[in-house]
Amino acid sequence: MIETPEKIELTTSSIYLDSNGILNVVYKNGVEMGFEEAKRHAEACCKLCDGQMTLFLVDARNVSSIMDPSAREHLAQTPGLIEIRKAVAIIVDSLPNRMIANFYHRFNKPKGPLKVFNSEKDALAWLSKYK
Repeated sequence: MIETPEKIELTTSSIYLDSNGILNVVYKNGVEMGFEEAKRHAEACCKLCDGQMTLFLVDARNVSSIMDPSAREHLAQTPGLIEIRKAVAIIVDSLPNRMIANFYHRFNKPKGPLKVFNSEKDALAWLSKYK
């Protein structure tokens, strides 16, 4: 793990706060996220948000990775993340990734608004409603 005050680099993702205060999560291609990786991911998000309600922009474009069920459940239901997630926009670029994002939303039921987009512009416009 590589860490700076604004960015945390994990094996599964890069997580950073942008200049607008949006937490950006960029998933890496070809990696598997199990429960332990999900715990590190949640801890990194919570650390960067410092307990503040924050908008999340999740970039799942160009990704063909695996997230096991325990990881999905942890990311959806862990109290620390629930407390800081104001709204989540997930950007995808393929039908399989859209299906995975929708599956996560419908079956893991993360708390708070969540929507899947094909473009970053549309995702940011939607998130701006929650500022």
